[in-house]
Amino acid sequence: MKNKTFIFDMDGILVNSEPFWQQTGMHYFETELNIPMPLNRWLEITGSRLNDGIAYLYNQTPWQHKTIDQVVQDLLDQMAHTLKNEAEAMTGVYEALEALNNKNIPTAIASSSPMMLIDTVVDKLNIRDSFKVLHSAEFESHGKPHPAVYISTAEKMKALPQNCVAVEDSVNGMFAAKAARMQCIAIPEEINKTLKEFHAADIQLNNLTELPALLV
Repeated sequence: MKNKTFIFDMDGILVNSEPFWQQTGMHYFETELNIPMPLNRWLEITGSRLNDGIAYLYNQTPWQHKTIDQVVQDLLDQMAHTLKNEAEAMTGVYEALEALNNKNIPTAIASSSPMMLIDTVVDKLNIRDSFKVLHSAEFESHGKPHPAVYISTAEKMKALPQNCVAVEDSVNGMFAAKAARMQCIAIPEEINKTLKEFHAADIQLNNLTELPALLV
């Protein structure tokens, strides 16, 4: 894999944001919209663009008084504040990026999160200089599991998709990477490690500390 281009998902791969998303989303739905939001239901939209996920939840259980766009903006504002103050790098992030940069392996971010949150995270973690391209699915016609964000990121990196490796934590993200004809390294959240869907990944790791060994 040392001659590949590496494209990282952000949430759950570079930053430990999934607990914040879960806490923020579940609490917001229950307190602001008066709609029960158990964890298993919130997990259904993990890896999707926020507007797509909220639209999906609305179609299942419509609410009143707020539009989908208003709910999305409320959640984004809360998450931006939380990430700016509390975001922490996932285990092995700095070691993995250092190993890739030392070997001059080009790296990018292709995230379902809006660019506002991508910028917040890379600056909070001080990793902006590690990436050649930062790209959000908000600029695509479709979000993950559609491959558009990965295909566009590869184009921006001037790399063929089949010469790219995506690093993902969600099933939706993995499907997007595979649909783009990329190899995929999956690092699922502990609760999702046994999901049979992750058998489609080329490699499954426990965390990013194991990635540098793949470059040898």
